[in-house]
Amino acid sequence: MVSVLTADIGGTNARFQHSLVQADGSFQVMHTETVSTSVYFTLQSCIEDFMLGKPACVLCVLGIAGIVDGHEAWSGSIWPAVSYKDIKLLGFRRVLFLNDLEACGYGVAELREEEIVQLNPGTAPQAGAPKVVISVGTGLGTCYLTSRSGQYQAWPSEGGFVSFSPKSPLQQAYLSYLQ
Repeated sequence: MVSVLTADIGGTNARFQHSLVQADGSFQVMHTETVSTSVYFTLQSCIEDFMLGKPACVLCVLGIAGIVDGHEAWSGSIWPAVSYKDIKLLGFRRVLFLNDLEACGYGVAELREEEIVQLNPGTAPQAGAPKVVISVGTGLGTCYLTSRSGQYQAWPSEGGFVSFSPKSPLQQAYLSYLQ
């Protein structure tokens, strides 16, 4: 059994989960908590506060709203950049950073058929077709998934930093509607 900290680090809130994971992949959630990111000066202090009084975790997996580049991440909050080394100093043996929507993308790839709602009835889903995840929070997060040999890989992108430039009367009408 391994003690694991997972978290969704957003621009407004950080959602933590402390779990015990079995070798077969099953897990038991021990503690969860959502905190406002505005009351902490760093991601490290936010994690330290959540972990107070809880058993040490071996693994820390963070889905961070922002840019993840190698072993560093810049969140969409007011916090400075953070590295794997910064988080390992809190006592974790292993640390993994993912973009928050990349983490969502891997979750979408694991959904069962009965958990999916088809948006355009009458069209049959194609096995292995690309998928997209869009999430509105403090910003606009996006991720796309591609399949190779039946396994999906998630690719984060920053949809909130894309501008819309209407090129047709229909698109102009849509822009007017949004405004």
